[in-house]
Amino acid sequence: MSIPELFQTPDTPAAIRQMVTTAAAPLTAEVIYQNLPGGYASGKKELTGILYSEVQSGRLFRWQPGPRSRKERFWHQEESGYIQERILASLAAQPLTRRALLEKMKKNVVAYAGTTLAKLINTTVESLVKGKILYLLPPFGRYRSLRYSRTPADPRDYLAAVRKEFELACRKLKKTGLTPDDILTALADMTGFSLSLHPPDTLSTSKSEEMLSEVLLNTVLASISQLDPKALHQAPIWIPDLRQYLKLPKTTFDRAILTLSERGKVFLNRHAHPAQMTDAEKETMIPDDQGGYYVVVVLRRI
Repeated sequence: MSIPELFQTPDTPAAIRQMVTTAAAPLTAEVIYQNLPGGYASGKKELTGILYSEVQSGRLFRWQPGPRSRKERFWHQEESGYIQERILASLAAQPLTRRALLEKMKKNVVAYAGTTLAKLINTTVESLVKGKILYLLPPFGRYRSLRYSRTPADPRDYLAAVRKEFELACRKLKKTGLTPDDILTALADMTGFSLSLHPPDTLSTSKSEEMLSEVLLNTVLASISQLDPKALHQAPIWIPDLRQYLKLPKTTFDRAILTLSERGKVFLNRHAHPAQMTDAEKETMIPDDQGGYYVVVVLRRI
């Protein structure tokens, strides 16, 4: 029996890697053994040992059993990373409830046994929410259930009733001489919240910038994996690409990335030879205040 060109490799591990890498779904050791051309692994025990060695080296990954099976599977992609990518892709168009997400995932991932997929999704979603890569949207309006989203909740979606009550109070109290600012002051006193009513041009922006930066930082963090889902396994993201994707002012973008680095959310890699960069190239990077430039951002593992 002649060996197909695809498997004309010098050793059994390489032949196994080629088979698993080109497979459309994870394969059991039995399937690999049955389809491996003659002259490579001499027996199932030897093949299993090779598979475990490939897993230990990080070249292949072990997967949970498929439908109607108790046998583990092997593939070229890490299982948790694969599920993360599919979850993010499923939520790309719109936020989804847990049930809707599960139904969409069932159609867009490789087959799993029993309730395994539901458990994997639940565990992965919790991890993504904890890492602020996904966000929970509380019910509002016609949405009666919690939904998962790739962007944070917009407070304005939850203030429609409050706005109506506020406008009604303003109309009722207008003839008494009370202004909307007076009503807001009373509301702040009732709730115990701090509220500044100075005009925007005289308002100290330190607190508002702090609040804005939290939303901004979460958006930037989520955008890294949106730009390239492989970033979830620490694939490097070229800073000019991320800058173009977000379309933020340069100073805002630079400050956000540096803040994420200081908080331990991302790694930043410098250009090895900054003197060789043109002024135009430097403008798209982030200066490190030491004469160098950051050119790559990498998500830390969750």
